[in-house]
Amino acid sequence: MGDALLTFSQDFDPAKYGNDGAPLHGPFVPRYCLYPELFGGRQINARVEISFELTMGMLAADWWQITDLPRNIFYARTVDAPAFYAALLALIARLP
Repeated sequence: MGDALLTFSQDFDPAKYGNDGAPLHGPFVPRYCLYPELFGGRQINARVEISFELTMGMLAADWWQITDLPRNIFYARTVDAPAFYAALLALIARLP
């Protein structure tokens, strides 16, 4: 199942967003906890949309700080990819 999701994202994201590949959300959270200096972004307000049928369940992220809502998350937009992958591969290499 995981392979199918990665394969889908690898094809879908570049076609839709013009990116070189797809983000790997799963490994980023623990990496951010251990190495926050690898990530760039800012504090913003974000909440899960529950009011409108078309956007139900979507994350509403106020990147431009249009609202006066309190900033409740750090929204990472960039990562030092070489350092991220070096740390990830070093960790994988330690697995038995």
